[in-house]
Amino acid sequence: MSDFIFRKLFTLSFKALFNELKFGLIISMIILIENYFLYLFLTNNYLKVEAENRQSAVFKKPLAIIFLFFLVIITVLIFLYYSSQKSTIKQEANENLIAISDLKSNYIKTWLYERKSDVEFIVNNSFIVNAIYDYNNNLNRKTKEEILEILKPISEKSGSTVRIVNSDLENLITFPETTRDLGGYRKKEIKDIIISRISKTYITDFRYFENSDSLHIDIISPIFLKNDSKPFAVIILEIIPYDFLFNYINEWPTKSETSENLLIEKLGNEVVNINSVKYLKSKPLELRIPLNESENISVKAINGERGIVEGIDYRKVDVVGVIKPIEETNWILISKTDKDEIYGPLKKLTIWFIVFLGSTILSVIVLISLVFIRIKYSHKIHSLNIQKEKDTLQKHYETIIKNANDIFILTTPEGNIIEVNNKALDTYGYTKDEINKLNIKDLRVSEYRDQLDELLEKIKEEKSKSIGNNTY
Repeated sequence: MSDFIFRKLFTLSFKALFNELKFGLIISMIILIENYFLYLFLTNNYLKVEAENRQSAVFKKPLAIIFLFFLVIITVLIFLYYSSQKSTIKQEANENLIAISDLKSNYIKTWLYERKSDVEFIVNNSFIVNAIYDYNNNLNRKTKEEILEILKPISEKSGSTVRIVNSDLENLITFPETTRDLGGYRKKEIKDIIISRISKTYITDFRYFENSDSLHIDIISPIFLKNDSKPFAVIILEIIPYDFLFNYINEWPTKSETSENLLIEKLGNEVVNINSVKYLKSKPLELRIPLNESENISVKAINGERGIVEGIDYRKVDVVGVIKPIEETNWILISKTDKDEIYGPLKKLTIWFIVFLGSTILSVIVLISLVFIRIKYSHKIHSLNIQKEKDTLQKHYETIIKNANDIFILTTPEGNIIEVNNKALDTYGYTKDEINKLNIKDLRVSEYRDQLDELLEKIKEEKSKSIGNNTY
């Protein structure tokens, strides 16, 4: 059973580590895939468009829609994964607590069963019972040595003191030898057993020796001769619980900062912590919690709650614990861990979540910016190429016009001359500087100037007009 539980604990620890690594890998992959497909989408839908149709005003609106679409999709996916991880972490923490609770409670039950079996082995063995009876009557040294040889392994195995006390409350045999007195409370218990002729083995509460700070627990059983209804002696297994019980209960089998096991029982209107606790410098049985503190996990245990339970502990800290009663005793075991530690990985996931969204937004902005820059660059190159073609074509036409046999005159709408070709200079007899200072009216004979004014007005109205005149 213990090997199975240890394997389970190891598996849970490995799964927790794997899930944390898996989350980081998944985030990285999602970012890479998301950016790759976004890049393909942008380049396929925008870079194939002609530059003149790719104005920024047209570009920004669909780009914002694409950005929001990807952001919403990624946020939903990561939220779903976050929720799944939260459920997984909680489930694994509960399984871990249950496994440890099973491990510890099984140990306590086995430990108690073995101690009771040691005592019952003595009282149910007629040879040993007769030897004890004989020694009680004649105090034979050899008989005592034989009995001690039987008691020695029982004592050493449990770290306990074995006492055999007769009906007169006299110590017959003790192993190992001790000067400690039975104490008034135990003498009363033994007397009650003998008078009431109790025949079963029972376990006492944890208690301190009189005038001592040493804690102990006793397993007591009456010793009867065959066919006799009145016990002639009592065997007491006097156990100091620190080494063989408390140390094991207090040990947590996995790495944890806040986890601990509490062994409790009810005493009057209080819950008593049998073992010492992790965060207080208190002795066993010293920490007591009033039953009116209903949110305390120990009080919940006394009130009957079992399994996975949430509450506060003696520090007023929120905890999650597994409550399990110990059979054949009034004890209850609580295996608990602080909520902050259990959900600590969720805080890491939250940080991952924020980092992921931030990195997604940043990477998308950077990616869109790069694509936008590329588009602007492409548009600029395209515009430069068009301008270059226009310049080439203009030079070509300028060359043709300059050397043409017809007169070409370029004027403002008011008729002021801007440019003329060589034929005009030759015909009118002006230099280039001289003719550029003239108005086209100056080149016409006076009788045709009014007609020219009408033509210029029509040109202004119609924006474009070809005129020709052969009279100078």
